[in-house]
Amino acid sequence: MNKENDIRKKYISVKGARLHNLKNIEVNIPHNKITVITGVSGSGKSTLAFDTIYAEGQRRFVESLSSYARQFLERMAKPEVDSVTGIPPAIAIEQKPTARNPRSTVGTTTEIYDYLRLLFGRIGKTYCKDCGQLVKRDSPSSVVEEVLKFNDDDIVYVTFPFSRQMEVTEEIEKFKESGFFRLLKKDTNEIISIDEIDVSEIEKNEYLILADRFKLQKDKETITRITDSIELAFRVGNGKIEIRNITKNENKKFSKEYECTNCDIPYFEPEPRLFAFNNPYGACPHCQGFGRTMGIDEDLVIPDKTRSIRKGAIHPFNTESNAKHLRALIKVATKNSIPVDEPISSLSKKQLEIVWDGAGDYIGINGFFKYLEDNSYKMHYRILMSRYRGYTKCRACDGSRIRTSARQVFINGKNIPELIELPLNQHLEFIKNLKLNSYETEMAGQIVRELNWRLSLLVEIGLE
Repeated sequence: MNKENDIRKKYISVKGARLHNLKNIEVNIPHNKITVITGVSGSGKSTLAFDTIYAEGQRRFVESLSSYARQFLERMAKPEVDSVTGIPPAIAIEQKPTARNPRSTVGTTTEIYDYLRLLFGRIGKTYCKDCGQLVKRDSPSSVVEEVLKFNDDDIVYVTFPFSRQMEVTEEIEKFKESGFFRLLKKDTNEIISIDEIDVSEIEKNEYLILADRFKLQKDKETITRITDSIELAFRVGNGKIEIRNITKNENKKFSKEYECTNCDIPYFEPEPRLFAFNNPYGACPHCQGFGRTMGIDEDLVIPDKTRSIRKGAIHPFNTESNAKHLRALIKVATKNSIPVDEPISSLSKKQLEIVWDGAGDYIGINGFFKYLEDNSYKMHYRILMSRYRGYTKCRACDGSRIRTSARQVFINGKNIPELIELPLNQHLEFIKNLKLNSYETEMAGQIVRELNWRLSLLVEIGLE
């Protein structure tokens, strides 16, 4: 009896286990030690570990609970065994391969990318890809605030542009019905009465509609007038207005839409799904969020990047029939300060853009392959193109897998594609050094703390 008690205290004792391939075996497994069960395939390792020891330990634990609690837990059948003693409540950790997804990354698997999407969706700011201006949605109150930054007694015009959809004659009639009878010539700021000009000669891009003009005073009555004029201009001008400070010769454009007012380029407003390459809303429409497309493979076009342009770095230009493109490139390179006798890998991004997209009389590598594609009814052109086809980095998103609106959202000077290219230790350093104002801290403080914890964990286990 004392011997049995000692065994129970020191071991998990299994007697007469005969489930599946187990043939009435007996085994004692010591407590507080790591025990490895090994054997050939089909010898009963999993049956002993999971179907016998774990199953019995879990069954006893569940039976010790109330009938109410048991209804929420998995019930396990009693294993075929004579006795199991010295067994505590059991936990089983089973290997489970994750589902393969061609879009999955370390960031999505660890959920770090999900937190980055939340972070950029809440406090990210969009900047225009062409002019770099901050993109935002304006309102009458925000425009009034900008106007009040001008000096007292400044002469200010409130104007709005013509619509792009309507004919000039039709739109002029609409403006007259709304009480607008004055045009403003953009280049001279000259005010012209609509009745004094031949409507058929009006060019939309040369004129604005004048909604109001005033000498700026910051009293309550003037501010009310400014607000009313701006609201009216927004309504009639389809959400777009232009404020002109005649005294300072300064113009400011505003829009109720989320777009760049300088370039008229619309953008999607930042939200978490905009940064999801698994979602059609955020995925690059060209590569569908994969980052790679079937097209001209750069590594096949320029197989040896240590070669110079003159020495034949661009493979398709090395034939006698296509040498004319190489000669055109060398001429253009001289004008654009592109070194033709240095390794092509040493060229800057701007210089490579000329090599690929062309300039002047040089059609560029892309232009060369477009010519081949346009004439692909010829067999030898199809054969030539096939030599350079392959899966290559998407040119539309530069391999980032997300659409332009998502790539133009920045926090502290970095966008998501730049962040995910950083080593984890540098990524962690960026998150630690984030400078947020009180509003941003309230909106994203918890997200930053979660990112900090998860990145720190990965760095500590050596994945930096």
